[in-house]
Amino acid sequence: MAALAADPNVATKAGCVYASWTLAREYGFSDIDGNTPHWGDYIRGSLTDILDRGGPKNPDDRFWVAAWCSQLKDEPEWQTLIERLAATLRSGPE
Repeated sequence: MAALAADPNVATKAGCVYASWTLAREYGFSDIDGNTPHWGDYIRGSLTDILDRGGPKNPDDRFWVAAWCSQLKDEPEWQTLIERLAATLRSGPE
């Protein structure tokens, strides 16, 4: 909150929703233990790992991939990864 309050351009953020991990990178703050977890990086890494293994191999992987394909389908920065994952769902076992 202090980082936002100190930002002279904070008004440009009015009416928008921001993830804490995005703001942490922008303003350079961290958790009390010094970590700067980033959910988006975690999801990208997890989905990439599934692709690197040749696609979803079990129901949990298939659920995880399908859920994120649905959530991220309209996010331009995720399109390449989502298209690759969606293809593995179409070609994999039911």
